Amino acid sequence: MLAAFFRSLDGTFLRPQFYTLPVELVVFLEHTLGLIVFLPWLIKKRQKLKALTVKDRLAIFRVSVFGGLL
Repeated sequence: MLAAFFRSLDGTFLRPQFYTLPVELVVFLEHTLGLIVFLPWLIKKRQKLKALTVKDRLAIFRVSVFGGLL
């Protein structure tokens, strides 16, 4: 839900302010903001994340890569 909220703000408030910046920088800043928001949760759940199997990690990797491409 938080990601959908950020995406709804994107076109209205954020993107028009970033037209003068390089696209790579805007994408980097958006991903950094997401990392900052979710980092406390990742730290809290790190024991469960360590218990993931190789198959689980591969599935997460595929969703991350191909979700970004789409």
